[in-house]
Amino acid sequence: MENTKTKIVSVANQKGGVAKTTSAFNIAAILAQREKRVLMIDLDPQSSLSVSCMKYEYDPDDITITELMSSIINKKTIDFKAAVHHNEPNNIDYIPATITLSGIEVDLCRTRCCEMVLKRVISNYIGCYDYIIIDCPPSLSNLLYNALSAADMVLIPVLAQEMALGGIPLLLDSIDDIHEYANPDLEILGVFATWTEKNNTMSAEVIESIKAAFNDKYLGSISKSKAAQDSSREGIALCNYKISSTNKYKNMLADEYRVIADKIECDTLRRFQYDRYKTLRKSSKS
Repeated sequence: MENTKTKIVSVANQKGGVAKTTSAFNIAAILAQREKRVLMIDLDPQSSLSVSCMKYEYDPDDITITELMSSIINKKTIDFKAAVHHNEPNNIDYIPATITLSGIEVDLCRTRCCEMVLKRVISNYIGCYDYIIIDCPPSLSNLLYNALSAADMVLIPVLAQEMALGGIPLLLDSIDDIHEYANPDLEILGVFATWTEKNNTMSAEVIESIKAAFNDKYLGSISKSKAAQDSSREGIALCNYKISSTNKYKNMLADEYRVIADKIECDTLRRFQYDRYKTLRKSSKS
């Protein structure tokens, strides 16, 4: 990417109901808690991240991700800073989405290099944040291809239920295509199981299937708990609940998400060291 200080993570699965938004929200909050500057981009027309997690209330004068992408498509000037909102309880900046985002699909079909529109939007925030986390739409669409084209890393949550991996090959094909033709920096950071249950045969089978398919890309599992869903609805990330017996399930789930956040930070360090090595090697040759 253009700037080694800003890393872009897309959380993606073309299937809905896999805890994609909940996971993106909680991972972002953990990074923010670690004093990282985090921007979230809601790229899902259902706008669950904006409405449920961030408690966003739409105003007709607001600039959302729809207007930002439209400005690139139609080559119009817009105030990119005005699109950024701040979520105080979790210390996260975010760019909201509304249902109008679904209309961008049609516009993208008529746009040259349509998969690069979001990347051009994000270029206005490079260097302002340590991490930009994109909550992708639950579909194989131009919006998803934009998220993949803009990202350094992809996180894939997989619901612990029958046929959980059924649609994953199509997503992997899309990632491979984007990596080959649009974004050679794109990597799969990892895959994790969501809403797993102890002593549950199906959960165990899904975890083993992920391990067999992705080997060291398996990042762990997130336990099924009403606490996580309550947390998202309340707009407070799991890591921001005080440690107590009352919040023990929320605290446990936060620890599970911390494992994934650790992986993101480790990968960021690895990339930084590699980029620095390439720069030094290039300098020594010149």
